[in-house]
Amino acid sequence: MPASLALFSGVVLAGGHSTRMGREKATLDMGGTPLWRRQLDLVQSLGASEKWIAMRADQNWLPLGIPRLNDAHPDQGPMGAVAYSLQKARYDHLVVLAIDLPKMTPQWYRRIGQRCADGIGVVGQHPDGKFEPLGAIYPKKLSAKMSAAVSEGQLSLQVFLQAAIEDGFMRTEEIRAEDAPLFENWNEP
Repeated sequence: MPASLALFSGVVLAGGHSTRMGREKATLDMGGTPLWRRQLDLVQSLGASEKWIAMRADQNWLPLGIPRLNDAHPDQGPMGAVAYSLQKARYDHLVVLAIDLPKMTPQWYRRIGQRCADGIGVVGQHPDGKFEPLGAIYPKKLSAKMSAAVSEGQLSLQVFLQAAIEDGFMRTEEIRAEDAPLFENWNEP
């Protein structure tokens, strides 16, 4: 990661119910490794100074000794999980990675990390305007705004990110055709 992100936090979001998958996505095997381990290792490979897996309190698949953050907003989707993770993060930026993006690479985060600055994060944006909020880097300075939005029941990361970009807290990185596979989502068997 760039020098501007010398110290940063990282979170793997794994608190969903995996309803469409029919089983816990985090425990899916990927080349002999459970998906949760693969994603946590990716965050670690970036050099995260602190990292954890955000999950519901009733999930029991994570081995003891692995840092976890029990989601304070378990039924408020990814927006609630990111908001709570930003509250708990000790550093100025938070790398966010969804459990169900198994093709994500460290290179993507290094690329968007180059565009981060003090108080500014980066999110990928498709040519059609849609953001990829679960493979992004958020600034800690968004914590209060995001928590307030969650408290008000505004749970759309798409809407929130548009406002954060307009307010200068986030930048976008174009998702080119060759980047699209990184955001392939494992939702169904």
